[in-house]
Amino acid sequence: MSATIAFVNPKGGTGKTTACINIAASLAARGKKVLVVDADPLGAATPGLGVVPRPSRTLYDALCSRRIDLSTLETCEKGVFLLPSTPDLAGAEVELARMDNRENVLKDALARMREPFDFVFVDSPPSVGLLSVNAIEAADSLIVPVTADYFALEALGRFFRILSLMGKADAVTGIAVFGVGRSLAARQAEDEMRKWFGSTVFETVIPKSARVAEAGSYGVSVGTHAPGSKGAAAFDALADEFLARVQTL
Repeated sequence: MSATIAFVNPKGGTGKTTACINIAASLAARGKKVLVVDADPLGAATPGLGVVPRPSRTLYDALCSRRIDLSTLETCEKGVFLLPSTPDLAGAEVELARMDNRENVLKDALARMREPFDFVFVDSPPSVGLLSVNAIEAADSLIVPVTADYFALEALGRFFRILSLMGKADAVTGIAVFGVGRSLAARQAEDEMRKWFGSTVFETVIPKSARVAEAGSYGVSVGTHAPGSKGAAAFDALADEFLARVQTL
Protein backbone atom coordinates (compact mmCIF):
# COMPACT_ATOMS: atom_id res chain seq x y z
CA MET A 1 0.00 0.00 0.00
CA SER A 2 1.33 3.43 -0.98
CA ALA A 3 2.25 6.11 1.52
CA THR A 4 1.04 9.49 0.29
CA ILE A 5 3.25 12.47 1.08
CA ALA A 6 2.20 16.05 0.26
CA PHE A 7 4.79 18.78 -0.22
CA VAL A 8 3.00 21.85 1.06
CA ASN A 9 3.61 25.51 1.80
CA PRO A 10 1.25 28.29 0.69
CA LYS A 11 4.21 30.63 0.27
CA GLY A 12 5.70 30.49 -3.21
CA GLY A 13 9.36 29.89 -4.01
CA THR A 14 10.09 27.65 -1.03
CA GLY A 15 11.40 24.63 -2.96
CA LYS A 16 8.31 22.39 -2.94
CA THR A 17 8.75 21.13 -6.50
CA THR A 18 12.52 20.83 -6.19
CA ALA A 19 12.19 18.79 -3.02
CA CYS A 20 9.41 16.63 -4.46
CA ILE A 21 11.31 15.74 -7.65
CA ASN A 22 14.70 15.17 -6.08
CA ILE A 23 13.58 13.13 -3.08
CA ALA A 24 11.44 11.02 -5.44
CA ALA A 25 14.43 10.40 -7.71
CA SER A 26 16.67 9.56 -4.76
CA LEU A 27 14.14 7.04 -3.46
CA ALA A 28 13.76 5.54 -6.95
CA ALA A 29 17.53 5.06 -7.08
CA ARG A 30 17.10 2.90 -3.96
CA GLY A 31 14.61 0.69 -5.79
CA LYS A 32 11.41 2.41 -4.66
CA LYS A 33 8.58 3.07 -7.09
CA VAL A 34 7.31 6.64 -6.76
CA LEU A 35 4.37 8.47 -8.31
CA VAL A 36 4.60 12.27 -8.43
CA VAL A 37 1.22 14.01 -8.63
CA ASP A 38 1.60 17.53 -10.03
CA ALA A 39 -1.22 19.36 -8.26
CA ASP A 40 -0.04 22.87 -9.16
CA PRO A 41 -1.77 24.60 -12.12
CA LEU A 42 1.61 26.19 -12.93
CA GLY A 43 2.80 22.64 -13.43
CA ALA A 44 6.50 22.95 -12.61
CA ALA A 45 6.89 19.27 -11.69
CA THR A 46 5.69 18.18 -15.15
CA PRO A 47 8.53 19.73 -17.21
CA GLY A 48 10.78 19.25 -14.17
CA LEU A 49 10.48 15.51 -14.82
CA GLY A 50 11.01 15.91 -18.54
CA VAL A 51 7.37 15.60 -19.65
CA VAL A 52 6.97 17.97 -22.61
CA PRO A 53 5.14 19.08 -24.67
CA ARG A 54 1.61 19.35 -23.28
CA PRO A 55 0.50 15.93 -21.97
CA SER A 56 -2.86 14.63 -23.19
CA ARG A 57 -3.88 13.09 -19.84
CA THR A 58 -3.62 15.22 -16.74
CA LEU A 59 -4.63 15.58 -13.11
CA TYR A 60 -7.59 17.71 -14.19
CA ASP A 61 -9.01 14.72 -16.09
CA ALA A 62 -8.25 12.37 -13.20
CA LEU A 63 -10.02 14.59 -10.67
CA CYS A 64 -13.07 14.99 -12.87
CA SER A 65 -13.32 11.22 -13.41
CA ARG A 66 -11.97 10.39 -9.92
CA ARG A 67 -9.60 7.86 -11.51
CA ILE A 68 -5.80 7.98 -11.45
CA ASP A 69 -4.59 4.75 -13.04
CA LEU A 70 -5.14 5.76 -16.69
CA SER A 71 -3.28 9.06 -16.36
CA THR A 72 0.20 8.20 -15.04
CA LEU A 73 3.22 8.59 -17.32
CA GLU A 74 6.78 7.30 -17.21
CA THR A 75 9.45 9.96 -16.74
CA CYS A 76 13.13 10.28 -17.54
CA GLU A 77 13.88 9.19 -13.97
CA LYS A 78 13.70 5.39 -13.79
CA GLY A 79 11.21 4.35 -11.12
CA VAL A 80 9.51 7.77 -11.00
CA PHE A 81 6.09 8.13 -12.62
CA LEU A 82 4.04 11.28 -13.09
CA LEU A 83 0.43 12.38 -13.03
CA PRO A 84 1.00 15.62 -14.96
CA SER A 85 -0.62 19.02 -14.82
CA THR A 86 -1.39 21.87 -17.22
CA PRO A 87 -2.85 25.34 -16.61
CA ASP A 88 -6.29 23.74 -17.16
CA LEU A 89 -5.99 22.54 -13.57
CA ALA A 90 -6.84 26.08 -12.42
CA GLY A 91 -10.40 25.27 -13.45
CA ALA A 92 -10.47 22.38 -11.00
CA GLU A 93 -11.06 24.82 -8.14
CA VAL A 94 -14.46 25.58 -9.70
CA GLU A 95 -15.18 21.93 -10.50
CA LEU A 96 -14.24 20.77 -7.01
CA ALA A 97 -16.47 23.38 -5.39
CA ARG A 98 -19.47 21.71 -7.05
CA MET A 99 -18.60 18.17 -5.91
CA ASP A 100 -19.77 16.28 -2.85
CA ASN A 101 -17.03 15.69 -0.27
CA ARG A 102 -14.96 18.16 -2.29
CA GLU A 103 -11.95 18.22 0.03
CA ASN A 104 -11.41 14.47 -0.43
CA VAL A 105 -11.68 14.08 -4.20
CA LEU A 106 -7.94 13.47 -4.65
CA LYS A 107 -7.87 11.08 -1.70
CA ASP A 108 -10.75 9.08 -3.18
CA ALA A 109 -9.11 9.01 -6.61
CA LEU A 110 -5.81 7.76 -5.18
CA ALA A 111 -7.68 5.03 -3.31
CA ARG A 112 -8.89 3.72 -6.67
CA MET A 113 -5.40 3.63 -8.15
CA ARG A 114 -4.64 0.16 -9.52
CA GLU A 115 -0.89 0.35 -10.10
CA PRO A 116 1.11 -0.17 -6.89
CA PHE A 117 3.61 2.46 -5.75
CA ASP A 118 5.78 2.61 -2.67
CA PHE A 119 5.20 6.35 -2.37
CA VAL A 120 2.84 8.90 -3.86
CA PHE A 121 4.27 12.44 -3.71
CA VAL A 122 1.84 15.33 -4.21
CA ASP A 123 3.38 18.64 -5.28
CA SER A 124 0.83 21.21 -4.11
CA PRO A 125 0.28 24.79 -5.30
CA PRO A 126 1.34 27.89 -3.32
CA SER A 127 -2.13 28.56 -1.96
CA VAL A 128 -4.67 27.42 0.62
CA GLY A 129 -7.38 26.73 -1.97
CA LEU A 130 -9.20 23.47 -2.67
CA LEU A 131 -6.28 21.91 -4.55
CA SER A 132 -3.98 22.40 -1.56
CA VAL A 133 -6.69 21.22 0.84
CA ASN A 134 -7.13 18.09 -1.30
CA ALA A 135 -3.37 17.46 -1.22
CA ILE A 136 -3.27 17.84 2.57
CA GLU A 137 -6.33 15.66 3.17
CA ALA A 138 -5.03 12.95 0.83
CA ALA A 139 -1.67 12.76 2.59
CA ASP A 140 -0.54 10.35 5.26
CA SER A 141 2.18 12.85 6.10
CA LEU A 142 3.38 16.30 5.06
CA ILE A 143 6.76 17.73 4.08
CA VAL A 144 7.03 21.52 4.41
CA PRO A 145 9.89 23.00 2.35
CA VAL A 146 10.94 26.47 3.44
CA THR A 147 13.64 28.96 2.52
CA ALA A 148 15.95 30.31 5.20
CA ASP A 149 14.74 33.89 5.46
CA TYR A 150 12.67 36.01 7.84
CA PHE A 151 9.53 36.26 5.68
CA ALA A 152 9.46 32.49 5.15
CA LEU A 153 9.78 31.98 8.91
CA GLU A 154 6.84 34.29 9.59
CA ALA A 155 4.74 32.55 6.92
CA LEU A 156 5.68 29.16 8.36
CA GLY A 157 4.22 30.04 11.73
CA ARG A 158 0.96 31.18 10.12
CA PHE A 159 0.79 28.02 8.01
CA PHE A 160 1.13 25.79 11.06
CA ARG A 161 -1.80 27.62 12.62
CA ILE A 162 -3.84 26.80 9.50
CA LEU A 163 -2.76 23.15 9.72
CA SER A 164 -3.81 23.11 13.37
CA LEU A 165 -7.27 24.38 12.44
CA MET A 166 -7.47 21.55 9.88
CA GLY A 167 -6.31 19.01 12.46
CA LYS A 168 -3.25 18.19 10.33
CA ALA A 169 -0.37 19.83 12.21
CA ASP A 170 0.65 16.46 13.67
CA ALA A 171 0.90 15.04 10.15
CA VAL A 172 4.03 17.10 9.39
CA THR A 173 6.87 14.62 9.01
CA GLY A 174 9.50 17.28 8.53
CA ILE A 175 10.43 20.83 7.58
CA ALA A 176 13.06 20.94 4.83
CA VAL A 177 15.22 24.07 4.89
CA PHE A 178 16.58 25.44 1.61
CA GLY A 179 19.16 28.05 0.74
CA VAL A 180 21.36 28.34 3.80
CA GLY A 181 24.65 29.77 2.54
CA ARG A 182 27.19 32.14 4.03
CA SER A 183 24.59 34.81 4.75
CA LEU A 184 24.29 35.64 8.46
CA ALA A 185 20.57 36.37 8.00
CA ALA A 186 19.98 32.92 6.49
CA ARG A 187 21.82 31.18 9.32
CA GLN A 188 19.86 33.18 11.88
CA ALA A 189 16.57 32.25 10.16
CA GLU A 190 17.56 28.59 10.25
CA ASP A 191 18.43 28.86 13.94
CA GLU A 192 15.04 30.43 14.67
CA MET A 193 13.26 27.62 12.79
CA ARG A 194 15.09 25.02 14.84
CA LYS A 195 14.31 26.95 18.01
CA TRP A 196 10.57 27.07 17.34
CA PHE A 197 10.01 23.78 15.53
CA GLY A 198 12.74 21.63 17.08
CA SER A 199 13.24 18.13 15.72
CA THR A 200 10.49 18.64 13.14
CA VAL A 201 13.17 20.42 11.08
CA PHE A 202 15.26 17.95 9.10
CA GLU A 203 18.94 17.93 10.05
CA THR A 204 19.89 18.00 6.37
CA VAL A 205 19.84 21.47 4.80
CA ILE A 206 19.75 21.92 1.01
CA PRO A 207 22.46 24.44 0.13
CA LYS A 208 22.26 27.09 -2.54
CA SER A 209 23.36 25.21 -5.64
CA ALA A 210 23.61 26.12 -9.31
CA ARG A 211 23.54 22.39 -10.13
CA VAL A 212 20.12 21.98 -8.51
CA ALA A 213 18.73 24.91 -10.51
CA GLU A 214 20.28 23.61 -13.73
CA ALA A 215 18.80 20.15 -13.23
CA GLY A 216 15.27 21.54 -13.08
CA SER A 217 15.75 23.41 -16.35
CA TYR A 218 16.94 20.19 -18.02
CA GLY A 219 13.97 18.19 -16.75
CA VAL A 220 15.95 15.80 -14.55
CA SER A 221 16.92 15.41 -10.92
CA VAL A 222 20.19 16.83 -9.65
CA GLY A 223 21.32 13.25 -9.00
CA THR A 224 21.00 12.57 -12.73
CA HIS A 225 22.39 15.92 -13.85
CA ALA A 226 25.32 16.20 -11.44
CA PRO A 227 25.62 13.02 -9.36
CA GLY A 228 28.80 14.11 -7.58
CA SER A 229 27.56 17.56 -6.60
CA LYS A 230 26.83 18.92 -3.14
CA GLY A 231 23.18 19.31 -4.10
CA ALA A 232 22.89 15.64 -5.07
CA ALA A 233 24.56 14.56 -1.83
CA ALA A 234 22.23 16.79 0.20
CA PHE A 235 19.10 15.32 -1.39
CA ASP A 236 20.38 11.78 -0.84
CA ALA A 237 20.90 12.62 2.84
CA LEU A 238 17.45 14.21 3.03
CA ALA A 239 15.92 11.09 1.46
CA ASP A 240 17.65 8.98 4.13
CA GLU A 241 16.13 11.16 6.86
CA PHE A 242 12.74 10.99 5.21
CA LEU A 243 12.81 7.18 5.04
CA ALA A 244 13.86 6.95 8.68
CA ARG A 245 10.93 9.15 9.74
CA VAL A 246 8.19 7.58 7.62
CA GLN A 247 9.18 4.09 8.73
CA THR A 248 8.39 5.09 12.32
CA LEU A 249 4.90 6.43 11.52
